[in-house]
Amino acid sequence: MHKELHLFIIWSKGLYLQEPIIEDIKKHFEIKQIFNCKWEKQSFASRLSRFYGKKLFQCCKKEKHCGNDNFLAIVVIDKHPHYQNGINTNTAELKYKYRSWYRGGFLIHASDTAQEGAENLKALTGLSVDDFLKQYSQNRDKNHIIPLQTPPIILAPKENLYLKLLHSFSIFF
Repeated sequence: MHKELHLFIIWSKGLYLQEPIIEDIKKHFEIKQIFNCKWEKQSFASRLSRFYGKKLFQCCKKEKHCGNDNFLAIVVIDKHPHYQNGINTNTAELKYKYRSWYRGGFLIHASDTAQEGAENLKALTGLSVDDFLKQYSQNRDKNHIIPLQTPPIILAPKENLYLKLLHSFSIFF
């Protein structure tokens, strides 16, 4: 049996629907861990940009839309992944379902492939899938949320300097 690790993120402005979303996720996947994540506000945009692999600035639409306060990362195992056009339809369909609960927008993130799930996990926790599964072997429920205070997203020195310079000039916009 082929299993895959995936991630769902409920950004801070979407947390008012965390209970029904987590309950619904439990119906479809094994929840391995739920993290309450906190990124420093001054570095939120650079962490978001690194997480998504795009250049986003402190006042970007994504940060304003999703919020820059604590957010939840729900790590799940999909025991029966189903792919269509290179995307896991199990996670994609739920992502769009939850986004419809917000009447659109991007307050929910979900990994579309096992590779993206592994990259998301590494960016948030610093752990590979294998290391994560060794450390978090038990399934969890909605009442077992642990803090993840300092995610290990690390910017390359050149990229870090570049983003710092851009942020320093952003005060003039």
